[in-house]
Amino acid sequence: MSGFVNALGILIFFAQVPHFWSRSPLIVALFAATILIVLWLPKVVKSVPSPLVAVVLLTLYTATSGQTLPTVGDEGSMAGGLPGLTQWLVPFNLNTLQIIWPCALSIAFVGLMESLLTAKLVDDLTLTPSNKTRESAGLGIANILAGCYGGIAGCAMIGQTIVNVEMGKGRSRVSTVAAALVLLLLVTALSEVMALIPMSVLAGIMVIVAFKTFSWQSLQPATLKLTPWPETLVMLMTVAATVTTGNLAIGVLAGIIMLLLVPARLKQRAKLKAETASPAQEK
Repeated sequence: MSGFVNALGILIFFAQVPHFWSRSPLIVALFAATILIVLWLPKVVKSVPSPLVAVVLLTLYTATSGQTLPTVGDEGSMAGGLPGLTQWLVPFNLNTLQIIWPCALSIAFVGLMESLLTAKLVDDLTLTPSNKTRESAGLGIANILAGCYGGIAGCAMIGQTIVNVEMGKGRSRVSTVAAALVLLLLVTALSEVMALIPMSVLAGIMVIVAFKTFSWQSLQPATLKLTPWPETLVMLMTVAATVTTGNLAIGVLAGIIMLLLVPARLKQRAKLKAETASPAQEK
């Protein structure tokens, strides 16, 4: 799990670099202001999500100051409205399945993996159990319906979940439903407002998400000392393969292959060594 979330955190961070690494002082200033608001505001006011305050305030500033900056609208179309049911545009036959099957399996694998890891992460953060079977079934049904409406596949997202749980203090299904309804409202009725949000502001929020996603504890000397070396090797292989290819599925597959290549007797020996070192470390 640590290899997956560490690789995801690195990918999220590097995806934001083009949006804040700029010669424009205003872009850098907005990026820094976003991080400052998101990290500082919860110490003063806890009833309002700090990322929402940062987005609203800094978007209002850029919209009223007349500054020209890269915005969400520049990244793609924000037409608004709902798509409706989509007709079959490709023949439903064996040839079509052979073409889409590899990509579909990869997307399904990564989506299921990230959803289950997200559920496990929320369990740890909130100290509450979740039904992984129901989560997986809901994911499959939602993606089938999304395809019927011409949408793309989706899954539970670790980054957005951390924003909800850590910054928004979401602890129940109400927070998830509210997030979905607000997102639906933003991309339909308020799509023109969404298009005005500066990309540097979103980059600031996502950089914080990237740092919160990364498992810093997994790199601490005390943790590494107590972790069997095959597990550490798998984590490093997963991170290296994911960052190199930019594909989480390949990274996870590389980690699994590395785990299978380590002889069972070496795994057992490393585990016993770690268990022996644990009581000594506690003393």
